[in-house]
Amino acid sequence: METVYDGYISKHINRRLSEPIARLLAKSSVTPNQMTWAAFGVALLAFISFIFGQNIVAGLLVQLSSIVDGIDGSLARLKGMTSGLGWVIPLQEMRKA
Repeated sequence: METVYDGYISKHINRRLSEPIARLLAKSSVTPNQMTWAAFGVALLAFISFIFGQNIVAGLLVQLSSIVDGIDGSLARLKGMTSGLGWVIPLQEMRKA
């Protein structure tokens, strides 16, 4: 999936990882909201890593959080699922992370 808003990292790294994972998860009972919360959890671990001075680990976790965050949107499209919270949860996630 490609949009005009994708940056270099999103286009060449994140989507190459998130799209195949979303296709696998589409066959399971995992919901997009669960993936959003998973992305938030990874972002929270990144924050904690930054606090403890583990900057490389934190940077890798930030990247992983971005990939997992991409999975939720792809998963929602693949499963044809939408939610009134679809835009609220990522907004809250970004504020907190």
